Amino acid sequence: MPGGVVVDEVAREYALGRVDGTVIHLWRAHLDDKRLAIARRHAERCRAELGRYAFVSMFATAHGEFSAQITDEARKGVADLTRWASDVVTAAVGVVEGTGFLAAMIRAAGSGVAMLARPKYPLKIVATVPEGAAWLGATLKWREAEVLALVNGVESLRARSLALDPSR
Repeated sequence: MPGGVVVDEVAREYALGRVDGTVIHLWRAHLDDKRLAIARRHAERCRAELGRYAFVSMFATAHGEFSAQITDEARKGVADLTRWASDVVTAAVGVVEGTGFLAAMIRAAGSGVAMLARPKYPLKIVATVPEGAAWLGATLKWREAEVLALVNGVESLRARSLALDPSR
């Protein structure tokens, strides 16, 4: 039976953790240089501890709103981190929750950045955590229990981050 979530770091704007060798970055705010540096440090710590790993990067706010702002430096940082991960990540999924034009635009932009970065690993941008977990499970030939553990782990990290948000 798969294990539970390992919580590495939680703040109002993000949560970082792992479930059975899958690294999770949950962002509740737009990416900027400071948050990208946090992501890079966590990814490097996970590489030292786990070696190779699957990766989930999720973007969602408490109420489904997104910040479409991303600086050129942050965009370059995402591409650099994606390239760095080529020797570490076995497969990755980006989850951008929400419906409507803005969420679709952000998913399309994420797919474009991923194409330009040309990762050596399979990468997909999706709209929901269960969709992303199912895709990772199929890609990496996981058991159903591993897929469910990932979904539960992401939701646990989200709940911990939301609990720190007094605006809720």
